[in-house]
Amino acid sequence: MTHKAIARVFQSALLIAVIAAALAAAYVCRILSDREDAARHDAIAFAHAHASEIADAAARHDYRKLTDIKQMRVTERPEKGVVDFLCEGIGLGPDGKYFGFYWSNHDTPENIVYAGPLTARGSGFCWESENSSVCYYTERIEPHIFCYEYSS
Repeated sequence: MTHKAIARVFQSALLIAVIAAALAAAYVCRILSDREDAARHDAIAFAHAHASEIADAAARHDYRKLTDIKQMRVTERPEKGVVDFLCEGIGLGPDGKYFGFYWSNHDTPENIVYAGPLTARGSGFCWESENSSVCYYTERIEPHIFCYEYSS
């Protein structure tokens, strides 16, 4: 085999490897997107279905009934007047996205993750970092209950 033939085979193999890597990346992005949609939907559906139990749990400061139904991390944030129900996190590090809902004693949207004011966006409220790489979004879904998602 000549040097030119070897070079053509190498170029073809390299092109195939690049195409395969691009297809794999697109597939992974689609899987993550589907998981994010499902996590968002699950958190909202749970909050809608259990709104009265969430109100009762927040009043009693007892969340065992809810955590027996769905695995989630519950954190009281008295300084903001909210109880945070983190339902799911997807990804790691700067690519991580998190989904949940919170009970607001004051029935107002709160930035429960980052320091900074919320601005109206679509049906809810948003906070973004200066370079827009980090975002927090919240939306009222029931009286006193707001869903949220954020990137890290």
